Amino acid sequence: MATISGATNEKVYSIPKWLGLNECPDGSTRLRMGEAGRMVNWRITKDGNLKRRDGTELVKGLRLAYELDESEEATEFGPFVGTDLLTWYASANVLSSPGAVVLNTAEQLSFAEAAAETEEWLASDRKYLEMDDHQWAVKKGSFTVDEETGAVMLNAYFVSAIPSTIPYDYPIAGMWSGYVAGKQTFLAACEGKLYSIYNSVTGAFQKDLIGAISTAKHVSFIPFDGKVYILNGVEYYEYNGTTLSTVTGYRPLIAISIGPLDTDTTGNGTNDTASNPGELTGEYINRLNGLRRVWISFDGENGTFQLPEKGTQESPLTLDWVYLAGTTTVPSNISWTFDGENGQIAFTKDGGGVPNKSVNSVEIAYTCPTTNRSQVTGNLYYELFSGTTDTRIFIYGDGTNRALYSGMDYDGMPRADYFPDQYEVHIGDSNTPITGMIRHYSSLVAYKPNECWALQHGIVELATNDLTPAIYSQPVNRDIGNVAPGQVRLVNNNPVTAFGQELYQWSNSSYYTSNLSRDERQARRISDRVQNSIKEFDLADAVIWDDNDHQEFYVCYGNNALVMNYANDTWYTYNWEQFSVACMCNFLGDLYIGTSDGRILRMSPYADSDEGWAIQAFWASGAMDFGADYLRKFASMLWVGLKPEEGTSVDVTLMTDRKDNFRIKVVSSEKAKIGGNPFTTRVKLKAKKFEFYYLGLAVREKMPAVTVTNVDFRVRTTGYAR
Repeated sequence: MATISGATNEKVYSIPKWLGLNECPDGSTRLRMGEAGRMVNWRITKDGNLKRRDGTELVKGLRLAYELDESEEATEFGPFVGTDLLTWYASANVLSSPGAVVLNTAEQLSFAEAAAETEEWLASDRKYLEMDDHQWAVKKGSFTVDEETGAVMLNAYFVSAIPSTIPYDYPIAGMWSGYVAGKQTFLAACEGKLYSIYNSVTGAFQKDLIGAISTAKHVSFIPFDGKVYILNGVEYYEYNGTTLSTVTGYRPLIAISIGPLDTDTTGNGTNDTASNPGELTGEYINRLNGLRRVWISFDGENGTFQLPEKGTQESPLTLDWVYLAGTTTVPSNISWTFDGENGQIAFTKDGGGVPNKSVNSVEIAYTCPTTNRSQVTGNLYYELFSGTTDTRIFIYGDGTNRALYSGMDYDGMPRADYFPDQYEVHIGDSNTPITGMIRHYSSLVAYKPNECWALQHGIVELATNDLTPAIYSQPVNRDIGNVAPGQVRLVNNNPVTAFGQELYQWSNSSYYTSNLSRDERQARRISDRVQNSIKEFDLADAVIWDDNDHQEFYVCYGNNALVMNYANDTWYTYNWEQFSVACMCNFLGDLYIGTSDGRILRMSPYADSDEGWAIQAFWASGAMDFGADYLRKFASMLWVGLKPEEGTSVDVTLMTDRKDNFRIKVVSSEKAKIGGNPFTTRVKLKAKKFEFYYLGLAVREKMPAVTVTNVDFRVRTTGYAR
């Protein structure tokens, strides 16, 4: 007997891997299954799963003082059973560290007792309680009791810590982590102060004041020679792990073998060819100070020496010391007089005559009253570079096209406190400033608002036969540059810059070299998949950071962020409703956020919320036609797979081109058959006669981060679209 079966035209489609956000300009019908047309507060894991982003938790508040703030509008809680117990507190205050509310004097009281004794119990006009990881104030008249059921409703007022000094919105100006004097260190600057945030001995976070610095502009931290140097556009500091001080700067040896002046019969000094005015040593004067050193040679006949500089009557040179060269020993059996106005020093032997003949035997140290210190302190940003090494500090960000770089001392040691007068490089025309510098392989890449240049380190021989460092620059791109000052980041060994309303990654695909060369194709636009979102950003004011620990690249503007996961090539967006990002820093494997209101927050996989506030996460697919946009379809169910983590769930809904209002189904980890094992749950959501199908996943409640592993759809075609 023959059996005839009809075709069901039914097929199961799967999203086995999630592909991130793609804001396709031609509409969501072009998206692949697994790509999102909208994706907020979800991230893509290393294995390609969809996971709600990590929460944030307060580490420290760095404002100088805080005070208690209470919301004007009440939030209703309940209903509570009259016998329910709750811990009430008699008072509340704010600790300046970490800048959080603390409740004091606890007592247990039922809702019925509290409601019945409101007038007497609230003698101070307020009591406090803790609910949903927040603090709340309860006033007189806050209780509502249903006389029939005895249920109690409670109106409470949100209590928080706010800065008590104006302006209230005072950002973290800079954060840095690294080693200082061999100790793990975490530094942050805010409201005119520099703080140490971490105790390397106890492993605890704390707020230790280091000293006062200006934080009106960005603060940069430069690790060098076991210390950290600090630039803020106003002054140049150094922190050695114990004390903070302004950088005095290296005293260069600007000349050696200075011979004495010949004298005529009148005793006046002459500077004829018989005298030796000294030889340049290659050590230029230091922009940071007016400190100088010279070595002199006696000829046994004349004892007056002319220094390389002169003072004035109003501002004479000052003599700092006279030592035997190479020592800190004062010469014996000779004396001297110093003329600071004319820059001369005269030596005589004790008992008469001039010192005996010698070569480079005495060191003279003096101070010139005028300096070029502001040329250094006026900068905001830095980069380390010196050809194949990172021994020179390049500083920029004073609003010009000039970058200064540091030098080496007389013994050949690199120094962070020595910026020689001749060591500078000008990038392109003077109409536009340098906005970014970053080391890329063996070159230094410099960016302007609409240009890119590559710098190489070399050596040039002077007319005196002395060798001096030289920086050679060549243009790479005359149309694309960087508009975000100091925000160029190296991602996967290649710089990423913000230009216009786009992001560009710079790389040379040449087989022979990885350094950038003059080729416009080396700037590749990488922000196409987030082009709608990035248009809402003012990239000139964006905060850009490479979270190398998690291989995520952040572009933050206000309380929104675009995130590129360069490990799996996906994009997504974050939103923090409670704060705006001022800076970022990585420390001990975690990402830390400095906020615009002076707090340091940690993004943590163990935080189930943003400081107690639920993280609102939403994912929406593109218009899925399941391979046949010309056919009508019917779907009655789908399957959702979750990683089984206690207390997690996800809201599932859908929309079609025929209907935009479907029920919301909750998929919870409680449905796991065996705890800790992967599971898939069937969700019944019926959709009829559609051509396009949209899936929506959301998390609205405070909970641990849920991970969605896969979604499968059972779809049946029913005829041609009309």
